[in-house]
Amino acid sequence: MAGRDTWLIGASSLQPDERYHCYAAVNRALEMGVDATWVIGPSSFNLRGRRVRADLGDFLLSCDGGVSARVKLACEEKGVNAQKVGSAIRAHVAPLRRSMVAIYHDFGISGESLVNLIAALRQLGFSRLVFLTSSTLRERLPEVDVLFLPAGDSSIIAQGLELGGAEAIRDFVADGGCLVGMCDSALLVAQPSTPERAIGPKEQEFQGPALLLRMLQCDVLNEFRELPAPSCAYRNFGPTVRVNAFQGKVLVKVTKPSHPIMYGYKGFIDLYADGPIFATTTGSESLCAFHKPTKSTVHNLSEALAWRLATGRSAIVSGSFRAGKVVLASAQMGHPGMPSAWPLLGNIIFWCISSRPSALLEETGSIPQEDPFRLVDSALRELASIQVAISPLKPNMEMLTPRLLATLGPEAIEPWITSSRASSELMRAFTELSNSFLASAYMFARAKDLRASIDLLASSKEGLKGIEPSLATLSKAEGGAISVLSTASRALRILGGIADQIRKGVTEVGSLAELEAVLKPDSATIRTLRCSALTVVAALVGGAPFHSPWYDGEVGPCHNTWLVKGQEGLIAPILGLASALERANMCLTDAMTNCLD
Repeated sequence: MAGRDTWLIGASSLQPDERYHCYAAVNRALEMGVDATWVIGPSSFNLRGRRVRADLGDFLLSCDGGVSARVKLACEEKGVNAQKVGSAIRAHVAPLRRSMVAIYHDFGISGESLVNLIAALRQLGFSRLVFLTSSTLRERLPEVDVLFLPAGDSSIIAQGLELGGAEAIRDFVADGGCLVGMCDSALLVAQPSTPERAIGPKEQEFQGPALLLRMLQCDVLNEFRELPAPSCAYRNFGPTVRVNAFQGKVLVKVTKPSHPIMYGYKGFIDLYADGPIFATTTGSESLCAFHKPTKSTVHNLSEALAWRLATGRSAIVSGSFRAGKVVLASAQMGHPGMPSAWPLLGNIIFWCISSRPSALLEETGSIPQEDPFRLVDSALRELASIQVAISPLKPNMEMLTPRLLATLGPEAIEPWITSSRASSELMRAFTELSNSFLASAYMFARAKDLRASIDLLASSKEGLKGIEPSLATLSKAEGGAISVLSTASRALRILGGIADQIRKGVTEVGSLAELEAVLKPDSATIRTLRCSALTVVAALVGGAPFHSPWYDGEVGPCHNTWLVKGQEGLIAPILGLASALERANMCLTDAMTNCLD
């Protein structure tokens, strides 16, 4: 077109750890209103009488001559060399547009994975990020292009999603959206090829909501009936043990370089593995496969067993579900120590938006608010049930300590003793949370009475003037407090499940210890006993995969609203819930004071 300039960004020719700058430049150009396209097939252009080739994954920026200098400057600011080319001899490209990227941010999501993913996306120039919880998925997903499920605990994620959240995700993908499951979150999306190829316990997270998320035919290899060595990465589920074979930097082989997600990659690349091993079946496609470990690979199985299982099997899998796309990744593609993997995130997003029309953003009406008194009543009932399960923990654990000490030794038993003492702190935390819920009910009762008084005065002859702004502030405070109550109520249902698992874990430890006292202890019994004890310890005083579902829409997730660093067991989430309720109650108090003034 006359009067327009075309700039070629040769992303594919750069080293993987330098390529992410190109995505930042393209996204900056899209923000400026520049037309951008992605090379998805053989393309070439004229340049002063010679032919210039554009490879898969390169970018083209087209703009009016008047803004061409600004485009070049924007690329230079990102450290990208853009080459001005002439007319196209042959061009096989896909148009790009600004994307809307959603990140699921609720119970079970790993805080570290979440923060790393956000940082990587921002380095790639993706600025329109939306943080969704289970309660906002249905409302916000229609305006989103890609939904990321960061790494986390699949059991907790499934419980937190509930049926409504799982249905919203399934409908989003079926209507043309793209879902990316990372690390253990990918377990929820994989559909086993046969009933015998289980990917989780039937009686737990793969019932109910999680069944709706099985959208990609793919086997997950992470369950074993016997393991050769103890590992703190165990999770016991009846006769089987779930464990990821390894974690850390590994070497993978690109098996599908022509797939858009793998544009710019060929041969062997480094990835930070932190999830299961995938085995593709009909309906799924392997993009890269595990090849061998590196010096920084940490093995949860024996190295020989781990790589006999992993070699040649998939690290990243893609496929489709109805009109949408699904990607499962065993790697943390946003790991801060591996910028060479960040372009994979950019490729996934561009792959989605280049074949999907822009979502229509429509104004939505206000969401009906839940009854705060019903929420408080439900939460207090759940709290009472949890306290009944937790109250006998300390004496039961102390009674088992001498037997465990004789079997496991002082180093292994020290965390058990620490966690048994923490059960008293847990009961005090529950009391504090109960008081916060009761204070919320009291504040809402006061607010209800205040509104009735205002309505009565407003209907009198004198009336009230200038009260509307104060009432708006009160309504906003009430809405915020109800949102916190709703989230806290859901949290308690999940915490109740964890508390019940702890109680069952202590019972299991007692049974194993009794068996060990009667029979000659063998390595399998001791290993199972150690795993069961560590499961109880992790849930009580550390290792529970919780992260705050509250966030600041401007700057992203808040990292200190729910978790206390170094104290990630049950106590910290409960105290965090109490703190969040107290802050909401204070806002409501301030709003009522403003109305009275």
